[in-house]
Amino acid sequence: MPASKIGRDRLVLERSGERLTLDNAVLCDRHRDEYAAVYTRFAVLIDRDQSDVDATPLRHVIEAFDADETTVAASFSC
Repeated sequence: MPASKIGRDRLVLERSGERLTLDNAVLCDRHRDEYAAVYTRFAVLIDRDQSDVDATPLRHVIEAFDADETTVAASFSC
């Protein structure tokens, strides 16, 4: 559990950032719903046989590899 000392106070961040305490006094305690939302989105995409991926960056990588020229150089050591 990450903790920081601020003067004589102890600030603690727990449960993947869900809970923040200062000297054992709860400043913030909330459940994050992001994972539930992600898995709900996955279920919808699977049901519709769809994808939510932007493949454009992958095309640029493929094009860069296709345009590549290999040059064999002499071995070296450090």
